Amino acid sequence: MLCGYFDDSGSHEQSDHFVIAGYLADVEQWDRFNAMWLDVLAKYGLKHMRMADFESRFQKADSEYAVVSRSQRKNVLLSASSSHSVSCSFRNRRYRSDDGI
Repeated sequence: MLCGYFDDSGSHEQSDHFVIAGYLADVEQWDRFNAMWLDVLAKYGLKHMRMADFESRFQKADSEYAVVSRSQRKNVLLSASSSHSVSCSFRNRRYRSDDGI
């Protein structure tokens, strides 16, 4: 059996591109990745990861991400890198046109 997590970006009308990305692995690989990821979050005092908030961490003074330094941020993102990551993107204008993709 496979396990996965996917998220989108750019699904709003003003976006030029739509992207969907995530992770896909068998159960054993997923359990190992999940344990590693929870360790990474704990190491930096994070309860969860939401990329939009992580990227805009300085816009909100009370953001849990505001205390993550630039080098720590890089480490968190590199830790999320995996050979099990998948993604695709396409231009919203083309997708929303009458003739489709």
